[in-house]
Amino acid sequence: MKLKRLGCYIEESRCEDLFEKAKGGDEAAFEEIVRRKSNSLFRTIYKIVGDQEEAKDIVQMTFMKVWQHRDTYNSSYSFNTWLYRIATNIAIDFLRKKREKVSIERISNLRLVADEERYINNLKEKEVFKIFEKLSEYLSHRQKIAFVLREVECLPSSEVASILGCSESTVRNHIFSARKILRKKIEELYPEYLPSREEK
Repeated sequence: MKLKRLGCYIEESRCEDLFEKAKGGDEAAFEEIVRRKSNSLFRTIYKIVGDQEEAKDIVQMTFMKVWQHRDTYNSSYSFNTWLYRIATNIAIDFLRKKREKVSIERISNLRLVADEERYINNLKEKEVFKIFEKLSEYLSHRQKIAFVLREVECLPSSEVASILGCSESTVRNHIFSARKILRKKIEELYPEYLPSREEK
């Protein structure tokens, strides 16, 4: 995990160096940022909006906004945090407009109930997707995004807070509320996937 995070820090440092050039109008440097960050950004946004075409559009819109507003970048934030904040804000707008179509698919390490992962792991992949698609309708947009960024993407709470523009305690509240709602809805809608009393 430490090596993985180290790799992320090195990559982010390179992107920040490239962005400094891009701020001066270096289009080649900006194109390199797009090349480096597009795939990871797409994967995250896809998990939030559950639609590949919309995720692609959001990624494209994100880079357009980054380029258009490159002079407003506040270097007190990491470039990665700023990039993801723009992307998640666009994603929130999408979720607000198309709430009825929202779903999150292909989450391999979904943790609906953190202390009961062994039971989730017993579900077939397709069943997990179907269940989360239904349950995610009961989460607010920010609960959903905080849950995906923290519990699925495993970003630090501090970075999630920066992306969402809130405090770490607010992120923890979002996660706590999301888990509580998900537990309740699992009990109501999918009780067969909860451990029996004997298993507890």
